[in-house]
Amino acid sequence: MSIKTYGLETFKEAISYNIDLAEKTEDLLRKSKNWEIVSQATLAIINFRYNPLGFNLSDEKLDKLNQEISARVVA
Repeated sequence: MSIKTYGLETFKEAISYNIDLAEKTEDLLRKSKNWEIVSQATLAIINFRYNPLGFNLSDEKLDKLNQEISARVVA
């Protein structure tokens, strides 16, 4: 029904836009000293975490820190 209402081209544009957005976001994050790419942008999904250089935080501390960041964003 959605394709009939909005057209296939609208969906193609939306998908392309989101893939481009994820790739641009990855480029910005890679330039930062505070964010780490966990898995590269694929099909508009990118996995990243806060990991400030120079602090040498353990994976456990990084996980806890990123869980707190995520909880604050959701709240």
